[in-house]
Amino acid sequence: MVPSLTLPALTSLMHGVDVNKHGLRSEEPEAPVKNGHSLVDAMGRFRRRCGFFINGPAFRDAFQSPGVTEAYLRRDCENPASDGHIIAAAKRSMEEAPLELAMIYLGHMKAMGQMHGWGSPQQIAALEQADRLIGDWMEDVDSYGLMHTTLVVSDHGGHERQHGTGLPEDMTIPWILHGLGVKPGPIQGPVRIFDSAPTIAKLLDLPNDRGWEGQAVAQALAA
Repeated sequence: MVPSLTLPALTSLMHGVDVNKHGLRSEEPEAPVKNGHSLVDAMGRFRRRCGFFINGPAFRDAFQSPGVTEAYLRRDCENPASDGHIIAAAKRSMEEAPLELAMIYLGHMKAMGQMHGWGSPQQIAALEQADRLIGDWMEDVDSYGLMHTTLVVSDHGGHERQHGTGLPEDMTIPWILHGLGVKPGPIQGPVRIFDSAPTIAKLLDLPNDRGWEGQAVAQALAA
């Protein structure tokens, strides 16, 4: 999606719409989107527990939703240890009072890309660390006896020390679904970031919101 920036991308992810509909085109909007149609709003309406654990930009719209029952925010994504603190906070939450939806944002990899360049040794090291942390998260949630599904997705790519353009390097992101309710195998055709909310809603047995433009990724879901 264009612009390939964090806040517009995460807003599309959670609201199930393209940037042209929600209107956020920068990292510092004048006001957050508050239309009652986000996935988090749906969680709140149906009294489902939802938490945010974010290392990086303040996703203000999400934190202002009554659907958020727990939030943990850090702003030290340049610190190599910061992503570990985010995962640890999410694990504590799942141990103490399990959430039905946990959004975890690991910002160290992006920080290293902006400081040292996309594909730099520093960013690759941050990517490898994020991969280990996600693996640890999944193993620990398994150990709690909780059936779960994990979606691994990025807000954007990048090139050199920047992002935000329509270049393929900035626009292409991973979209990996794993766990309960998932049909294993590759997905044929493109997946848009705003298809994430309808897909997650389907997995959580939430109704599809009338305001969403995205569609549940049927190829990824078990019958």
